[in-house]
Amino acid sequence: MKCRGYFDGSVIYNRRKDAYCAFVLISEDGRIIHQSASRHHSANSQYAEGMALAELLRTALQYNIRSLEVFGDCQNIVITTKMRKQTDMNRHIIPLLDQFDEITIRWIKRRYNKYADKLCQLYRRGIPFEESGGWFPQNGLPIWKEETI
Repeated sequence: MKCRGYFDGSVIYNRRKDAYCAFVLISEDGRIIHQSASRHHSANSQYAEGMALAELLRTALQYNIRSLEVFGDCQNIVITTKMRKQTDMNRHIIPLLDQFDEITIRWIKRRYNKYADKLCQLYRRGIPFEESGGWFPQNGLPIWKEETI
């Protein structure tokens, strides 16, 4: 089964440089397998993007997914990962790639990565969302828990 994954990261340049990363893992038939967001301190945007990709890959492996198509809007992370270039960030990512039977990583424009971007925004604002279940929406925007609105 070939699944898809989208990842994104963002940074708020406050005193701590809070970095937020998010990803969504989608089955071949469009069902959301897992989506998640997290916060890291003292990071830049490249680090946030890389952490989001690493978390996506780890989660896919936990679900025993071995065929994956990954999309992200950070050209630097996508290019250096595809080249398997050893960087500080990629040293966490490259060993994970070897555990997949088939994996492709593609750069997409930010406007096509709005689902993962919105997960970052929701998490940053403290708005909870479901971690799994449901279908990937046609408009590419996540659904958050109704009671928080």
